[in-house]
Formats: sequence, C-alpha cells, structure tokens
Amino acid sequence: MVHTHAAARTVSVLLVMFALAPFALAQDAAAPAGGDTQYISLTPAEFSEKAPDLLNKDVEVAGDIQLPSMMSRKSVGTMVDPTSGKVLVQLMAQPGSPALEWLVGGDRQANTHGVFARGKVVTSRYYSFPVLQLTDISKESKVKAAAEKKEQVQAVETKEAAGLAKDVLPPHTNPTGEAAKAWLDRIPTTEASYDRAKSVYQNMQDHANWRGQAEVDDNHALIRGPQRPANFETYYRGLRDTGLSNIFKKFPYQNSHTSWPRVMIVIEEKPRFNGGMPSEFFHNSTKTETDYTWRYRATLWMDATHKIDIAPFNWAFSEMRYNTPYSEVEIWGRTPKHNVPPAPGVEGTAGDPANPVPIATKYPLPDDPAYHRTFHYNTIMVGNLLLDMGFNYNRQDGRVWFVEDIAK
Repeated sequence: MVHTHAAARTVSVLLVMFALAPFALAQDAAAPAGGDTQYISLTPAEFSEKAPDLLNKDVEVAGDIQLPSMMSRKSVGTMVDPTSGKVLVQLMAQPGSPALEWLVGGDRQANTHGVFARGKVVTSRYYSFPVLQLTDISKESKVKAAAEKKEQVQAVETKEAAGLAKDVLPPHTNPTGEAAKAWLDRIPTTEASYDRAKSVYQNMQDHANWRGQAEVDDNHALIRGPQRPANFETYYRGLRDTGLSNIFKKFPYQNSHTSWPRVMIVIEEKPRFNGGMPSEFFHNSTKTETDYTWRYRATLWMDATHKIDIAPFNWAFSEMRYNTPYSEVEIWGRTPKHNVPPAPGVEGTAGDPANPVPIATKYPLPDDPAYHRTFHYNTIMVGNLLLDMGFNYNRQDGRVWFVEDIAK
C-alpha cells in the first residue's frame, strides 16, 4: 500500500509538470523586468485593495509566501492575512522563470519568508480578482535599492557640480611656485647629518641605519615625510574636487562579486620627465623640476544604467602623500582582474576614450613600461589618484582602469 501511494504521488507531480508546459505557450510570455523598471512598492494588504487600479503595472510586494501542496498553472503560492487567513495576493509564474526557480530551489523556508516578490498585475481566467504574474523574487528590495542608487548618483553629481567652481591648470603648466613650495619644502632631509655631540661610532651607526631604512623604503616605493593634512586642498581643480572623491569608501571591495561602481580615467596630458624616478627630489641636491602635472577626464558608472561624466581635473606631484608604499601599484596594474564582467547588453570596446563603456581593459594600466616600474612618477601618480578615490590597490579589484588620450 505504501509503495502504491508513493507511486501515485510521483505520477501526480509528473502530471503537474506536464500541465505547466503548455501553460507557458498558452499565456503571453512575461519577460523579466529590466534593471530600469520602476516598481510600485506595496504590502500584501495594499495589493489586495489597489490591484484593480494597477492592472499591467509593475509592482513589488513584501511579505511571506505560502506554497500550495502542489504547484500548478493556477497557483504557485499566495500571500495571506496572518490573522484571518484571507488570500491577499495570488501568485502565478511562468515555467522556467526566475521566480519559479526561486520558489522550488534551495531552502523553501528561507525562500518564502521575508521576501520581495516582483511582477505585473494581471487578470486571470482562473480568478475573479487581479493576480500577480511573478518575474522574480529576492531577499532585497529593488525599490529601496533604486532609491538608494538615485541618492548616490545625486550626491556624486552635486559634488561634481560644486567642484566646477575651480578651473584646471592651463595646458602644460605646473602649480604656481608659491602653491607647490608650501608642500615641496617639507621634503625631509634624506641623510642623517653628522652630529658632533655623538661619537664617530654612533654617527657611523646612525648612517648605516639610515642607509638600511632608505633601501627598504626604496624597495617599497615609500617616501618618508610629514602626513598630508586631511583637508589638503589645491587652488586648481583636482580629483578631490570631483565626484570621484572617496567614491570607493562607500563601496569597498568585498570579494570577486564586487563589480560596481566602475571608473575609467583618461589621461589627457602628462609631463615630460627629466628622469623617470623621483630621486631628483629625495636623493639629489640638484632638482631639475619644481613640480610635474597631469590632466585627466573620467567616466563613472554607478551601475550599468547610471553613467556620470567627470569634467577635466589635474594632479600634481606636489600633492603626493608621504609614508605610503606604492610598490603594490605596479603589481595591481599588471595583474588581470576578474571582478568586472561585462554588463548584459553593453557593447563597445574596452578602454575606448571616444566611446566610454563600463567594460574594463585586460590590465588596469596602459601598456607602457613607465606604468610598470616600482619607483616611477607614474606609479606614484596612479597610487595617489586611487587613494583619493578611496580605492584599495592592494586587492584584486579591477573597477578602475586608466587609458591615455594624449593630444598630439
């Protein structure tokens, strides 16, 4: 008898599965809502009350789903009043839809309690009242996420607009000597001076210690000096005056699934170096330049549908942070990243300055040896821009990439 009942249940399940297949053909296909769909947020009680006026509207209903003992083309679940047991939302779903896969897969208890069910309000020949034709279900609200995204975009745009009060430097010029001097004059003495109050042996020890520390610092591309003030500003428009300022502080890298926001920085102008290493500032007494300056523009994508153009800005070597190891920058720049997959529907060429798209280049830095040397002006420049964006270049994070578009 037990085997007979088990066989009967198996047959019933198979019959339901076969019954659902023609249902998919008989009904109009409900395509999953796109990322820019504007959902109306409802409670189950609000859905029950307002559904007749929301026909063919996209809605998101928050609540618990009760699954029927056997899903069919008439019902894949309901949302009910916990007190009276009255059905407030009747749920239907196309076979193969993300919503149905959510309901039948994984932990049923977790997948049906405290969820957000999204879809379109439609009529059905099986019911005298409107039902919710499901497209997808999740533990997080897309309505809330959309509102938060709107706030984030507005905050970036407000910061970007305020920063336009400052002008970029004229082409191929450095900050005024007075502006650069205030910072560059803080360059520390690189070699311990002879102290007559100490013995010759003690002075020799101090010098040996200094040489050892200098070698370690050089290996890490670290330059000793005072901490840059937290409120450090420039009279020209720099990265801290743009919408990129500390943008990644709000969206830190968590794991390989952290893929937004994304930034493409286009280098429009770069200096002509008198020597590629910053040693002229720190190990030589004859300085060949007082400063070096770059100019950029950028594109920021908060996600695949929210793009913000960042107006041109500068970075000068006199803005450099001391006491920061930049050796990891070139490692970051020549390591392929895997957390920035192309967004669905996005077409274009990675790293095209004329047509920016949120498709990362294979390597974050241009294919130029100058960007792949441990202790180079370009290495320090890239490191400082990343830090000013709140970006951690010690992680396998590819959400920022640099390309060159130098005016000839």
